[in-house]
Amino acid sequence: MSGLIVERLPLARAVGPWDALVASSPQGTVFCQSWWLAAAAPAACEVLLVRRGGRVEAGLPLLPTGPRALGRAVLSPVNGPLLAPPTSDRYVTRLSTEMELLGALAEALQAEERVELDWHPSLTNWLPFRWAGFSQTTRYTYQIPDLTDLAAVFAESRSNVRTDRRKAERQGVRVEATTDLRRFLRLSRLTFERQGLAWPFGTATVHALLTTAQQRGALEVLIAVGPDGADQAGAVLAFDARMTWYLVGGGDPDQRNSGATSLLLWTAIEHAAARGTGFDFEGSQIAAIERFFRAFGARQVPCMRVFADRRPPARKVAAELERLGRGALRRLRARLPG
Repeated sequence: MSGLIVERLPLARAVGPWDALVASSPQGTVFCQSWWLAAAAPAACEVLLVRRGGRVEAGLPLLPTGPRALGRAVLSPVNGPLLAPPTSDRYVTRLSTEMELLGALAEALQAEERVELDWHPSLTNWLPFRWAGFSQTTRYTYQIPDLTDLAAVFAESRSNVRTDRRKAERQGVRVEATTDLRRFLRLSRLTFERQGLAWPFGTATVHALLTTAQQRGALEVLIAVGPDGADQAGAVLAFDARMTWYLVGGGDPDQRNSGATSLLLWTAIEHAAARGTGFDFEGSQIAAIERFFRAFGARQVPCMRVFADRRPPARKVAAELERLGRGALRRLRARLPG
């Protein structure tokens, strides 16, 4: 790897070159910006920087999830490699550079026992990671990349979405933006309770991240309000100059048939169009949610999860048994009264 220098630095020491890479890279998102990483993984985040001749050509956020383990930060759907824009128009040259840079990043991760990286959809070449002993699985998100013609976007949606939206409007449901995160968090808690799941958004880190993103002008909270003034559904949207992400949603179980969620998401799409971005539903591997997202006429977009688990077999089994036990305990607690 002639001429390449790989540095592993605390985020605080690399803010300038890191943010410059994020701003220029096709894989750069709000989830990679230094302030987001600092809020999502306080005092723990590092970055890899790959330089050649003083120019930063690639990078990777390193977010610890345990001893010698790297993964995804909370509420951050993308944590994969970032490559600087290519400097050559020749495909063979661009691909050779890409292989070299990705190989340098993969090699720098060899000391980690566990790694889980969710790559940006624009990056599909994981061969250097395969050669370094990593595995890969394909996940899917749904996107509407072009919102310049909202009438065409609406016409592309399925009839049930259009019907639910009109139903909500006829019933007097309206959507409003709010800076009060507590309204959304209450709806989110109701959703998880209905499903018998532990609520994941009660930590100080989540609150700090959402608050910081709001202050940075990169987060919007939308609430669908019924004619009686009660909150029916809510959504948290993160965005940058390129894309708006439906980060997380929630709703009152007693209002699931009001059409509020369809109206809410359509309003979120309208807001994304006003910002001049595309819209990303941030995917779901749950069949019912996938069908709902697909009904908006969004395009299915594959994205890769690249991972490695180098723990000894006995430790893998012990960790899985512990995980299953914690899950059973959470489900039991969620069903207990009070």
